[in-house]
Amino acid sequence: MKVRVEKNTARATGDATKVDECPPAAMSLPPSPSQVTIADPTTAATSQQPPTESDDDEYADFSSAWYVTALGYSLFAIMLAANCYVIVQLCRGES
Repeated sequence: MKVRVEKNTARATGDATKVDECPPAAMSLPPSPSQVTIADPTTAATSQQPPTESDDDEYADFSSAWYVTALGYSLFAIMLAANCYVIVQLCRGES
């Protein structure tokens, strides 16, 4: 899994005193149905460009090695087998 690392530290600090950083749309109510306009589908598809990667973007790789994944799956299988054993023993009346 790759996670984008933000370069702007002011956004990551969570400074609650700066109200002007909140976008105006987040502080207003949604428009009423009579105020909503529907865009032309032919121009809407061409006007919105997908985000592209640039050279200044940094990504951190949080994926684990294959042996750590194998260890996790094996521990899960052992715990699953132990739980199934206990459930069967309890159903049989043994404790």
